[in-house]
Amino acid sequence: MSKIRIKHFGPIKEGLVNNQGGWMDIKKVSIFIGNQGAGKSTIAKVFSTFSWIEKALVRGDYSENSIKLRNSIKTKFLRHHRLENYFHKGKTIIEYQGDAYYLSYKNGSFEIKKNLENTSYELPQIMYVPAERNFITYVKTPTELRLSSPSLAEFLVEFNNSKIDLEKDEKMPINDTTIEYDRLNDRLNLTGTDYKLHI
Repeated sequence: MSKIRIKHFGPIKEGLVNNQGGWMDIKKVSIFIGNQGAGKSTIAKVFSTFSWIEKALVRGDYSENSIKLRNSIKTKFLRHHRLENYFHKGKTIIEYQGDAYYLSYKNGSFEIKKNLENTSYELPQIMYVPAERNFITYVKTPTELRLSSPSLAEFLVEFNNSKIDLEKDEKMPINDTTIEYDRLNDRLNLTGTDYKLHI
């Protein structure tokens, strides 16, 4: 299980208080509840970014030095989600504890420590699914959209790949429903015992 601690970043001020020193456990299913603009998406985007960095380090896509180089956490990695201007000068703290690495941004510097105790690490599929995903239902093909963010572009690529990979109807874990891909019309259908929805 991974965990994260965020303080003074975008809409997040003191972060989680009165609980494990501000650390949030991120499980396979985690739900954030709060007012609009409270920082729920910010937490999800930061967690997605830091867990992606951990995966990239494990796979050898980047070296520790290249991630630390010229503050690339700001200029490259968090820019992917348009978070590069969320830093509060001199106050931002972001700490991530994963299975393989501990990553920390404090006092303007980025630190990486390998977790020597844990020798197993499964390579997960990591992706932040943006709220703008809803727009794809209003266009005939996603290529008609002028994509506003790299994360939306990434989502559309993976969404289309998943449709193509859906070779047979997939049973869903709730309400006796099935999802199927209609290749002829290039659309997904959600089918129940007495209904079929085009999605």
